[in-house]
Amino acid sequence: MCDAEQQASPDEASSAAQQTRSLTMDLLISEKEHADQRIGAYFEIQAKIIGIAFPAVLAAIGWIFIGNNGNPLEATSTAVLCLLICIVSSISLLVGTVFNGFALAYIGYKKDHLGPRMQALLALEENPLAALATAKESPARRPIMFATLVLGISQSLTTLGVLLYAARLVCMPDIASSGHAMGLLVAGFTTIGATISQGLFLLALKNVTTKNEQ
Repeated sequence: MCDAEQQASPDEASSAAQQTRSLTMDLLISEKEHADQRIGAYFEIQAKIIGIAFPAVLAAIGWIFIGNNGNPLEATSTAVLCLLICIVSSISLLVGTVFNGFALAYIGYKKDHLGPRMQALLALEENPLAALATAKESPARRPIMFATLVLGISQSLTTLGVLLYAARLVCMPDIASSGHAMGLLVAGFTTIGATISQGLFLLALKNVTTKNEQ
């Protein structure tokens, strides 16, 4: 009887360890699926925001150039539309940066936390969730980073140009008012904030994609 109990103990311990590993793997997979869902949701929300903001900005620009029933807009209306263009485009860029940042954080969570635990649990030689770390070796990395940089610079310069034009209109004596000055202040604040936040995000993206695997 004693020998049977001693023989059963290692089997029970092995079974318990196997069950623990199975439960741990299920938990890690659940965490990975949750991260994947959040990443997809952030990108989907960003796409919807761009889909709404971009046509709105184009409509405002068209209104400025076409005018009202073929008649040129007054300086006051043009200044207001220019300020709205700056505010809408900058806020959409800020929101996009926030969601991109959250998505990047979840990607880093998968790579730096979930991946190593899966690697240790399965006794793998490499991190199974290290796709981001290998992005630096992808031939698409440079054109993507370059296009992102050009897009950010173009958006910032365009918004800044519209802001300066609006400022020139707002400072005209015949349309100057406290409301226009407040709008100019808000537009300038959001434009500068959007430019800085995008630059910081690009630096974070570059650091993440070039960081060596630990």
